[in-house]
Amino acid sequence: MSELTSPDDSPTEKNIEISKIYSFIELQDKELSVRSQEIESNGKEMQLYYELAKQNDRSDVEDRKDERVNNQNTLTKVLIFLAFSIVLAIGSLDYALYLGKDEIVTEIIKAIIYIGPSVFGGYFAGLNQGKKQNSDKSDD
Repeated sequence: MSELTSPDDSPTEKNIEISKIYSFIELQDKELSVRSQEIESNGKEMQLYYELAKQNDRSDVEDRKDERVNNQNTLTKVLIFLAFSIVLAIGSLDYALYLGKDEIVTEIIKAIIYIGPSVFGGYFAGLNQGKKQNSDKSDD
């Protein structure tokens, strides 16, 4: 007998070990095929997520476009209303002057002078406070 083999090794034991090695290799092959299928399915899943993200981005862009158009329309309507209100107020004052009611016009102008700064000051103070709170929330 050679030195590499022991006297205990019989041909059937060697066959059993070889069959175990073959079965181990077969298991490894099956595991590799399962893993490759798993990687392929993960790739398909990632592709689907990518397509969904692209679709969401497109819909966000469309929503933003509609939002800008809506904001522009709202601003236009507010400016038209303010212009109409100013023309109406000036027309009313002009009509009062035409009727000779100078004291009424004077009192209305005094009221505007006293009340106007308070209204605008309060409005802009609230506006700045809102911006400050929004910036504080975005910092968090």
